[in-house]
Amino acid sequence: MGLLRQAVLLTICWQLCHGSILAQSAQNAHSHGVRGLPRVARPTSEKTRLVRLFSQLQVVSSLRSRQAELDVDVEGMFGLLWLTTIDIPAISASHGLVFTGADVDSAPGAATPGTATEAFEQLEKTLQDEKLHPLEPWIQYASSRYDYARQHVRDHTCVLIKRERMGSALSDYQYLIAKSRYQQSQDERIMVPLSIYLHYFGPAKLKGRKVIYVAGQNENKILVRNGGRRFSFVKVKIDLNSPAALRESHYPITELGIDNVIKRLLQKAKQDMAADPQGENTNVEYFRDAKINKRSCLRVRVIHPQRQDGLSFHRAEIYVDDLLQMPIRIEAYDWPKNADQDPPLIEEFTYTNLKLNVGLKSADFLPRLLD
Repeated sequence: MGLLRQAVLLTICWQLCHGSILAQSAQNAHSHGVRGLPRVARPTSEKTRLVRLFSQLQVVSSLRSRQAELDVDVEGMFGLLWLTTIDIPAISASHGLVFTGADVDSAPGAATPGTATEAFEQLEKTLQDEKLHPLEPWIQYASSRYDYARQHVRDHTCVLIKRERMGSALSDYQYLIAKSRYQQSQDERIMVPLSIYLHYFGPAKLKGRKVIYVAGQNENKILVRNGGRRFSFVKVKIDLNSPAALRESHYPITELGIDNVIKRLLQKAKQDMAADPQGENTNVEYFRDAKINKRSCLRVRVIHPQRQDGLSFHRAEIYVDDLLQMPIRIEAYDWPKNADQDPPLIEEFTYTNLKLNVGLKSADFLPRLLD
């Protein structure tokens, strides 16, 4: 409540300074929370400070799902959130934290249809007379995107919003800046090593944590600055697959790249098809014009009605950005214990502000960036 009172007081000060009424903004802030990006110099007056502060406040909605539309925002981080090291170009006061604007678009490749929806429409025409497993069109499409990512995507940046069920408990939402530069080889020589940089800005217990991994450097270990409420500046080296490295996620840091995300989706689909070769326990639906933060997406829904050996989820939802033709949101659900219960969430990942081939350098992954 303290943070909410601060937001209300600041709103009143703004009105006094400028004579403008922001009742609607105050109402939205009360309902949904406020976020700020305060990367400004110290103002010369209180009035200037308030002007600059309010120019940076963002009002965002809570997470909610619809039949063919999903507005993904950051739920659970209400109040003023100070982010002092946001350095991805797509993030600005005008765009907000979870906006994937038109400036993030990349050409999907000359041999590929212009959008994910067009690609699936083409597959439907090609495969309409064939008796295929329900997952076959998705596997064919994902395979083509994996090949494209491996050949043409050198790096990416994004804001990642995720949570996973660790044991029986669903983790809090985690919010982090992620930079990934993929391994690049020539004549079987590694010219550029796999490089990862993460900076957490929520929840509070992880806020300020920074993680760097460069393959073959730093004893091939992960460099970590602890962050959080206690011992935030403690720095350690940990092994890639140690319990400490996997305490907050099922997946090692080396699987962060978009190419590995697609690879993991492909592996799951192929495992499902092997477990249910006739497709009798597999339903696949496609939703055109799904939305994530006003980004047009193809929504792929896979449902396995009955629990079965070899199947790892009851329902999965995959959102493929139409223009980028890359997955930007993934949800997986377990089977409910009772028919009248909702399926429990296993994991969800949302890649917002996704930019491909931004030109990351070795300087973006130096150990001094942990300071």
